[in-house]
Amino acid sequence: MKRYLTILLSLVLIIHVLFSIKGIDHTLLDRHSFRQTQTAISTYYVVQEGYDIAYQTPVLGKPWSIPMEFPTYQWIVAFFTKLTGLNLDIVGRVVSLLFFYLLIYLLYKTIRIFKETENSIVLILFVVCSPIYIFWSRTFMIESLSLNLSVAYSYFFITTIKYNSNKRMFLTSLIGILAGVTKLTTFGIFLLGIGFYFLYFWYLETDKFSREKIFLYLLYTIFFFMIPIVFTAIWVQYADFLKNQNPLAIDLLTSKAVISWNFGSLQQKLSLLTYQTIFHFYLPVVIGEWLAKFWYITILILGILFFYNRKNFFISLLLLFLFFSGPFIFTNLYLVHDYYYYANGIFLLLFIGSLLSNFIEIEKYHFNKIIYFIILPFLLYNQLKTYYKIYYPLQLTNNIEVLSLKQVIVERTPQSSIVLIYGHDWSSEIPYYIQRKAIMDRKSLKLDDPSIIKSVELSDRENISAVLFGGEKSEDLKFIQERIDYLKLSPTVFYNGSYGKLYIKR
Repeated sequence: MKRYLTILLSLVLIIHVLFSIKGIDHTLLDRHSFRQTQTAISTYYVVQEGYDIAYQTPVLGKPWSIPMEFPTYQWIVAFFTKLTGLNLDIVGRVVSLLFFYLLIYLLYKTIRIFKETENSIVLILFVVCSPIYIFWSRTFMIESLSLNLSVAYSYFFITTIKYNSNKRMFLTSLIGILAGVTKLTTFGIFLLGIGFYFLYFWYLETDKFSREKIFLYLLYTIFFFMIPIVFTAIWVQYADFLKNQNPLAIDLLTSKAVISWNFGSLQQKLSLLTYQTIFHFYLPVVIGEWLAKFWYITILILGILFFYNRKNFFISLLLLFLFFSGPFIFTNLYLVHDYYYYANGIFLLLFIGSLLSNFIEIEKYHFNKIIYFIILPFLLYNQLKTYYKIYYPLQLTNNIEVLSLKQVIVERTPQSSIVLIYGHDWSSEIPYYIQRKAIMDRKSLKLDDPSIIKSVELSDRENISAVLFGGEKSEDLKFIQERIDYLKLSPTVFYNGSYGKLYIKR
């Protein structure tokens, strides 16, 4: 059956590539463009102005550095953009896609540590065909890299303590640091899983403990847990320090300011509506609509596994726990963004795959052949069908309206100038595509407000070459006139479209 599974894996990988490259030359304005362009604009200014830990995301005025994650992905994309000279959007998507394929290899190697039969390929098949791992692997996002680092950390951790390969200790610690600072919300889930494995392994070794063994496990604790956590905490503090310098970011983006946004409320965590949303919307994009609809079948199979194979039962239970730990810990993030399931969806897919592979080993009544040739292809087909229904149409749409705005801005304002933007929150969509740094006044503050006064002063009022009034502010004539007078703008509207009205300095 190994040949059959290898052929099947090759086939779905080809399908994955064909789906992924569709619309690869389109703008990033498809789904969650807010986050895609935020990553892209930071990368653009790495290309333009060089590598810096205090990298720029110039959307909230000076100082331009308001870092979220460590710029691992941004630096890699910038490097290949400079090397190839290709369009930044395309390079970002291709790099993300390549990291997904590397992830598949690393994941397979990790699974093989525990499952030495060819049925380990079954688990990989579910990941490759998952709607969320097709669509989000081809976006300008850090998701595939951050998941890569977390899986790599897990692989080296497990092989180090399982095979006493202590030479990998420093490498594992370094990968853990990179995983933590690149995306803590992804790394945190894996750290939880690795923590359980570490305690289990420690329990198995209790009767073999010696002074040397205790010292070794102390080193493991320091290198594998404490060092990555400490470095991640240092990065968060450093990022907060930079954000505190920005008058428009200080109450918006610091770790203290985003606590409720990240973790959600207790009411959210205990609300039935939260879990209905997960089951009805987010589960289908991870495992496919059919499995999401009949999810209780997997619970029934899990119950059977309790009597059939107790060890595999507890492994499956851990995988299920790790999947739900994501939305339970970072509740609001998981309710708002489907791409957050890129971090934890892998555990649910491994759970499904492991359940199926356990029963493949039952050869009685040709049960394994029924799973191989009927059930498995059906489930994979349903995953692909779900992707085609939900995500594929997004790839067919190319939103190019922003390019009309870009043309006006590029032709009529200096590249070094700043654009003041109202009515677009602090989304990087417009600043990224018009290739201008911006002050995005998301609250439409009064001109005498201390925050906007300081932001304008830091950025130099004379350097503000244009103002874009979006949303309801595009129709607020008094609001517009005050800023025309304050910034000495021409009363002529140079652009009037879906993004609002654009006024340019005389």
